[in-house]
Amino acid sequence: MVMALHRLTTSTTVSDFQRMAFQTLLAELPFDSGIWATGAMGAGPVVHSSYSHNQPPEMMRAWQKLLADDTILAETLKRPGVTLRATADGPEGGPPQPPEVREHMRRFGMEHVLATTYIDPGLGLIDGFSLYRADPNARFTEPERLLVQHALPHMVESWRNCRLRLVRQENPPAVLSGRALGICDQQGVLHTAGPNFANMMRNEWPGWRGPLLPQQWLAGNRKTFVGHRITASLHTLNDLWLVKLRHRSPLDNLTPREIDIARRFGLGLNYQDIAAELHISPATVRNHLTNIYGKLGVANKVELAKLFD
Repeated sequence: MVMALHRLTTSTTVSDFQRMAFQTLLAELPFDSGIWATGAMGAGPVVHSSYSHNQPPEMMRAWQKLLADDTILAETLKRPGVTLRATADGPEGGPPQPPEVREHMRRFGMEHVLATTYIDPGLGLIDGFSLYRADPNARFTEPERLLVQHALPHMVESWRNCRLRLVRQENPPAVLSGRALGICDQQGVLHTAGPNFANMMRNEWPGWRGPLLPQQWLAGNRKTFVGHRITASLHTLNDLWLVKLRHRSPLDNLTPREIDIARRFGLGLNYQDIAAELHISPATVRNHLTNIYGKLGVANKVELAKLFD
């Protein structure tokens, strides 16, 4: 099952991944319906998106209004990574559900529950899972609880890799060392990020814990931020933003025009070729290159070319 989950990252589209992941789990463990919610931790959990498996859309809309009173959710947040058994009446060994939550659960066939919350402390992101059985006599067993507890971390990691896979394909340099990718919404709240993302952010902002991008960057309404240690940029990704991070380079000291000239010269073009492509004089190219060599501390074309690797 675990191997099948990881294979989905390369064989399934982002839009189909969660459905296929639930079907993979269903092949090993019978359940009637399920929820996979993703979001961020602030003062409490905030859901950004959710996938409902065999549940109508109105179920999730109704549950959002009851989220603060759901004792099953509260118990999973106390024990992240641990799968808890529960019923519509409440979590095993925990406080009972309020009547309105109990009524909601029975209305949507949630008589028996396996519930798990994962919290990424480095990014402040959460994934919440619940599997349901409608039959009052179909209680989840302890081996089934353990199966889910061990399988769901692979679902979380596979889902993250699936979302980032398309981005990596479109931006191949971002997989190199010293770079990281993330996806955030237009308010600057992260939805997912690669494994090196948190460490690179803390290189620039030591106290950063996510999921909100630093106000020092957002307050200026800038697509690109050049810091002391990293360069960060935002790129449109449908209704979201792709966040690119990389270690700061000497190239960040150049103007856009100087970068154009330096890249072409490093690729082997001469003064005349560059001048023709950029519609400037060869003398202007020569003056720019003098400034470029001084800013970058390089002595020849070979050293210059290496900076663009």
